[in-house]
Order: sequence, then structure tokens, then C-alpha cells
Amino acid sequence: MFEEWIKKHLPKDIPSDIINNCVNLCGYDIWGLTIYCEDDRGPEKAVFTARNQEELRIWAFKQVAADIAQRMELRSRPNDNLRWRYVRDHAENGRWLYIEHSRYQYNTIDDSRLAWFETYLRLVKAVMPAA
Repeated sequence: MFEEWIKKHLPKDIPSDIINNCVNLCGYDIWGLTIYCEDDRGPEKAVFTARNQEELRIWAFKQVAADIAQRMELRSRPNDNLRWRYVRDHAENGRWLYIEHSRYQYNTIDDSRLAWFETYLRLVKAVMPAA
């Protein structure tokens, strides 16, 4: 429904295969101004109801931007197993000491969601109305 508009507002440096896989809003049905989440085990759930066509278009762009940002983050990490095997634990004498990643250990310095969120914000900034 908004594929051409979304493609027009995305940066030109995003690979076309990522754009083509993301702009079709898989998993959602749009009926009028209401977005429904596709569900194969019962009734569909309304996820978002827009007040007008512009608000619906912005919602769709945000969904596509989040998907693109996540795919680009995954593509930028060639071998995730090596990256997360050791995590920063603490510093001694001005140097980081690492421990083996044996269970989930949250560390904001090595959090991969930071790059994803930064890409998402850069994409969405182009279409958001000024407050």
C-alpha cells in the first residue's frame, strides 16, 4: 500500500535486497485505518488504529525502518559466536578484563541493540513531522 512512498524516503545506500524484503509489511493486514496482526490460531488482533492516512503511513514506515535496522545490524556481524564468547567484566589498572560468556550477562558497552536503534532513529527521522 505504501511501498513506493517508503522506498522513496529511505536512504539510497541501503542494499536493495534488504529493502525488498522489508517494505511489504509481512505479518500485518491493513483494513481501512486499522492494522491487524495476522494470526493463524484465532481472530486477528488490532495492533494500531490511525486517525488519518498520514498517521498510518508513518506507522508503516516505522515498522519497515525497524526491520531494516535489525537486518543491517545482523549483516554487519560476520561471526556472532566469536563476538559474544567473551564479555567485558571489570577494569584493573586501566585495562578491561574479560570473562567467558557462560550465561546471559547484560553489558551495555557490548550491547548490539545500540547500533540497531541508532540506525532505526536515523531512518525514522526523515519522515517524522516536526514537533
